[in-house]
Amino acid sequence: MTPPLVMKVLREVLPRKVCIVDETIVHQTEIREHQMWDDPFTFYRAPSGLGQGLGYALGVKMALPERTVVVTIGDGSFMYNPVVPTLALAAEHDLPLLILVFNNSQYAVMKHFHKRFYPDGTAVTDDDYYGVNIKGPNYEQAAAMVGGYCQRVEDPADLPAAIEAAYASVKLGKLAILNLIMPGDGGVK
Repeated sequence: MTPPLVMKVLREVLPRKVCIVDETIVHQTEIREHQMWDDPFTFYRAPSGLGQGLGYALGVKMALPERTVVVTIGDGSFMYNPVVPTLALAAEHDLPLLILVFNNSQYAVMKHFHKRFYPDGTAVTDDDYYGVNIKGPNYEQAAAMVGGYCQRVEDPADLPAAIEAAYASVKLGKLAILNLIMPGDGGVK
């Protein structure tokens, strides 16, 4: 599973008038490079700092209720967001979001900066990065709290059907969360 593949499938499955709200860190460049830039309302980047993407997406959905709002968010970024309040507000006020968690099971940017700033440090020499690995959360299950659609997607072949099912949920007024398993560190540069 790669960001270019995800963006390609989004273009193929979703209608043209979509808003992407991005709060990924390591995948942000590939998301921007592989999405459609049809109009000025196509792409939004969470402004500053982690933990703002979901709330920002709700604001975009409120401003543009006729559009499907897709949130691309890393698993680390997802952990910084007020997930429960966001999902509760989205459900209460009929603001369905399609949330795509780009899950590489780590705070990859932290690992990148360990290597960059301390190339001879213990973390690099021992290949042991404390606080970088994220094990276990089934992010998609958060959607069940508000009756939304949830699915874990590991096989790229399953991605089109998963996005179609998530989009169908959003069209019915229920949010959707897809936990997209992305091996590797995201190619941080």
